[in-house]
Amino acid sequence: YRDYVLTMPHSRGSWKDDFGGPDGDPYVTPIGQQKNPHKKQDEECPEEDEQAAPPAQYSCGWPPSVICILLVELFERFAFYGISVSFMNYMENMLGWQQSVANAAVSTFNFVSYGMCILGGVMADDFWGRYYTISVSCVFYTIGIACITLSACPFSWKDYPDTPMPGFAIPGLIVGMFFMGMGTSGIKPNVSTMLAEQLVGASERKIESAYRWFYFAINGGGLLGNGITPYLHKFGPDKIIGDPQPGEEPETIKTSFWISYLVPSSLFFLVVFIFVGGKKLYILVPPSGSVVSRACKAIWSACKNRIKVGWKPATPRAHFIDWCDVSVLGEGGEAFHKDLRKALQTCSLLAVFPVYWLLYNQMSTNFVSQAKWLKLPSWLSEESLNVFNPAMLVISIPFLDRFFFPWMRSHGFPLPRIQRMCIGFAIATCAMLYAGGLQLFISTWGWFDDDGSYTLFSYHSSEIPIWFQIPPYPMIAMSEIFANVTAYEFVYKETPVTMRSIVMALYLCTTAGGSLLGIIISPLVNPKWLAQLFLGFAACLATFAVMFYYTFRHYDVTELQQLAEADEEAKKLLTKENLETSSH
Repeated sequence: YRDYVLTMPHSRGSWKDDFGGPDGDPYVTPIGQQKNPHKKQDEECPEEDEQAAPPAQYSCGWPPSVICILLVELFERFAFYGISVSFMNYMENMLGWQQSVANAAVSTFNFVSYGMCILGGVMADDFWGRYYTISVSCVFYTIGIACITLSACPFSWKDYPDTPMPGFAIPGLIVGMFFMGMGTSGIKPNVSTMLAEQLVGASERKIESAYRWFYFAINGGGLLGNGITPYLHKFGPDKIIGDPQPGEEPETIKTSFWISYLVPSSLFFLVVFIFVGGKKLYILVPPSGSVVSRACKAIWSACKNRIKVGWKPATPRAHFIDWCDVSVLGEGGEAFHKDLRKALQTCSLLAVFPVYWLLYNQMSTNFVSQAKWLKLPSWLSEESLNVFNPAMLVISIPFLDRFFFPWMRSHGFPLPRIQRMCIGFAIATCAMLYAGGLQLFISTWGWFDDDGSYTLFSYHSSEIPIWFQIPPYPMIAMSEIFANVTAYEFVYKETPVTMRSIVMALYLCTTAGGSLLGIIISPLVNPKWLAQLFLGFAACLATFAVMFYYTFRHYDVTELQQLAEADEEAKKLLTKENLETSSH
């Protein structure tokens, strides 16, 4: 950081004795302030302590704290995806819910998981710090996945697997989804920011690479969850689904969903031990104070002053927050106003992402329902194709990070952030166009009754093979690398250090915005109109992507100028080193 340094001893020693807090925690403090609260204020400090210590070199390229956080994210995402991937299948086939009801339930779960992220960001930035906020959230998460697992066990059913027990099976699932969502909302806005805080003094390229590997860990967990747990409910007794006609062989489903919930739940407990046990490895940034309350004061002051001057002020301001009376912010009001202005500018860029996440969420909702009308092998379940999304990410991220992006930069195409995000939106649009085309093809292969059942036309002997549904999954995966990973990086680099958790939480709230849009349109979800729905989603994202680029393309100009200056500075340093070497 430019304004923060890690008070790290340059030789081996004890954090607690020389530079740590009461529990041996390292401090990160503003330049010029007291480095160690256990020493006197007037004590002279060595001159080198006024500068950030150079980043340490490690054999694997990353400090141990980064490796630990990446492992935590890997296992947490395995639990999240491993449990949530089966929700639609479980609700429709085990609980007998209609597609629109199950769709609304899953969208509500995603809304809670990401809509409450603002609370997790506030707790980290204002009160507990990121480490303790994540730790408490893990407790909520554990309670949630335990309730979900127990609600699916045979003893929670009156007549397993046909009749759930009213007192626990359904209420246990709802309560478990709520607590799991609350736990997610405390972990997600803080873990990515905490990762970057371990890279003190690192270059922009290093932080960019760290976020790609962070996303690799996310989707490594997603690959395990989507690839393993759908097969774990292929045990247990059969349950007849649908309403078979006389003489027809009934369609059945295996019912051991509790096993597919138990395995990721058990592995999630490793997250708690890994994260808590690694406390001594982390660079812990203390909470910065009441950021939210001061921000509310500033926005309220700006609103009042803007209303007073009417619609056409005599002296226009560059930004809405510039109408704020800085005196209401107390000590350091000018600096806080500057930070808040920059944070709000960053937030304005995120407005398009709810539409993107609406398209993304189709993988866990309507894509699963679409698979029911395709021909599946006996060993495959409807939600199993979700595995192709994280698999594509796990394969692509190392290739893009090590080869593609460096190759593009070396050939004069650095792909700045806004361009990368727009490329991601374009790929997601193509994925949804394909899904809409496939649904139109399904509609020409048979017809849908009013109750949603699908019947083939007599001149077709079998359904369309399930393999035709594969392409949208890897396409959405590629869109995530360009859009979502870049957004993580953008939020971190463009947001003041005191507001990073809150702005990251606001970005994650765009995921909740996508889920909210899904809840709103869930009454319109009908097999007969699903193709039009997919094509409408694609048209919306394409329109917003064009508006997004023309509104924020100036960020690319600034970024390219900064990169050119950095490259020029690097060339000068290299030339100087070569001259010194030749003179010796």
